[in-house]
Amino acid sequence: MPKDNDTTDKDPACSNDDEKKHSQEEVVQSDEETIASLKESLEQSKQDYLLSLAELENARKRIQKEKHDSIKFAQESIITDFLTPLDNFENALGFAQNMNEEMKSWAQGFSMILEQFKDVLNQNNIHPFNSEGQVVNPHLHEVIEIESTTEMEPGIIIQEFTKGYKSGDRILRPARVKVSKAPAEENLDEQDQIKEDENLNKNKKEA
Repeated sequence: MPKDNDTTDKDPACSNDDEKKHSQEEVVQSDEETIASLKESLEQSKQDYLLSLAELENARKRIQKEKHDSIKFAQESIITDFLTPLDNFENALGFAQNMNEEMKSWAQGFSMILEQFKDVLNQNNIHPFNSEGQVVNPHLHEVIEIESTTEMEPGIIIQEFTKGYKSGDRILRPARVKVSKAPAEENLDEQDQIKEDENLNKNKKEA
């Protein structure tokens, strides 16, 4: 009789080992994925923390700058209020040159006080600027008088009535000035005629 083919039954112990091995591999893979996810979360948390620190530092610097600017502007505002009395003080001392010796002696003492006031302005970075002979600038000058003249180009400052002051690049007070302008056409003709008559008279005298 022919023999039946032998069928080899799997060893239950081997089957259990395979299952355990497969299960362990799944656990290891799961742990690796968990670790990778935790690392990614940790890196993101680190970046968020650094960003928050940077924003906090920027906010601190901004608040500090705003506080500094506020104090600076308040100081400048107070000092600016003293500029007009300072101008009057300086103008009054200018008249002392025409007075007697006793008054000049008093004026000399007040001149020293005036210089102390100017030193305070310099220490606070507040300085006057010159205007006479300059081209008028609406950011620097307040025009309060205009004079027709042919002796200089139009728009040139002829006279400074009140000094202008700066703090760095900021204008604390514009200078009040008189500015030149070109004469009207009929005035030019009249002035030319006057000059021509003067030249004729001069030539007659020389002859």
